Amino acid sequence: MRFQSLSLLSLAVLFGAVLATPLPMPIPEQPVDAREIRQGNSGPAPW
Repeated sequence: MRFQSLSLLSLAVLFGAVLATPLPMPIPEQPVDAREIRQGNSGPAPW
């Protein structure tokens, strides 16, 4: 049981790390967020 719990925890940590890292794959949700962030930053930017 201990080994199974450790393996599950390790898999969960790895899965979370993979989700946390920015994926180069074209995901339909990330481009929209990036565009919104870029537009928001380009507005109040001093230049």
